[in-house]
Amino acid sequence: MTIIRDFAERCRQGLGELGMTLASRDEIVQGRALAARTVSPDIATVETLCRIQDLTGASCFTSRTPEGSIAGVIAIIPLRADARSQLSAGVFDGVTPPEELVARPGEPVIAIYGWGMAGATWRGRATVMAGAVK
Repeated sequence: MTIIRDFAERCRQGLGELGMTLASRDEIVQGRALAARTVSPDIATVETLCRIQDLTGASCFTSRTPEGSIAGVIAIIPLRADARSQLSAGVFDGVTPPEELVARPGEPVIAIYGWGMAGATWRGRATVMAGAVK
């Protein structure tokens, strides 16, 4: 088992290498709209995305087109060891994740939940896919 202690900084740095930046509230709103349109409307709310972003400091990231519009979004949730049983049983609630299972900056991370990703352009989709395996 690998425990990631500097998750937030490593995400910002690694995704930054791909041109992705930590999403602001406005970008979370735009990114969620993109994901609802291209993936499914049955996803986490803007409020939930913002709440988890505030807790983790590194859950939602965006990439932009040269013109400045959102090209792609990726959302992930760093999880504490307590999440292991829900993940193993297949009952983890990814739409409304329990706050007590979400790792905060400086805490050990035992799993990273791939919350979602979407792209508005080919480059945006390629960037978020690269970010998912980074």
